[in-house]
Amino acid sequence: MVVKPIIDKYQILSKSEKKIADYFLENPNQAFGKSGEEISAITGTSPATLSRFVRKIGYKNLGDAKINLVKMLSTPQQTTIPEQMSLFVNEEDDFRKCGEKLLGQIQNVCASAQEVMDYQKLQLAVEKMKNARTIFLAGVGAFKYRSAGFKHQVD
Repeated sequence: MVVKPIIDKYQILSKSEKKIADYFLENPNQAFGKSGEEISAITGTSPATLSRFVRKIGYKNLGDAKINLVKMLSTPQQTTIPEQMSLFVNEEDDFRKCGEKLLGQIQNVCASAQEVMDYQKLQLAVEKMKNARTIFLAGVGAFKYRSAGFKHQVD
């Protein structure tokens, strides 16, 4: 969906890209009916900035972003945008507020994962793991010390 990547990437957008993001967030119903030139004119940005914005939020082009915007608008269940935007940590936030916002972000990620979860495939994966003689676990992380892999024998 278009709105989630905009919210997720909002903090790293340039000032001009944020103008485009704000337009999409505040006017989603109008945005999908506008051309790139119209969106650039409305937001006071250049077509090149619009193109960079679209790529930065994970789409190949404006057409792909607008297709996903239409899908998002046709989906009845939506989290309110202002509530999600309020989860960004600001300079004036104290430690308690930062912790609350972090917890809110984690809850949003978990809810998003649950929305797209294919439980039949999950069940199939669990069954395969139960029947496996060996399971290798690997991950990607930002830790200094990583093991090459972990081997666990299933009895």
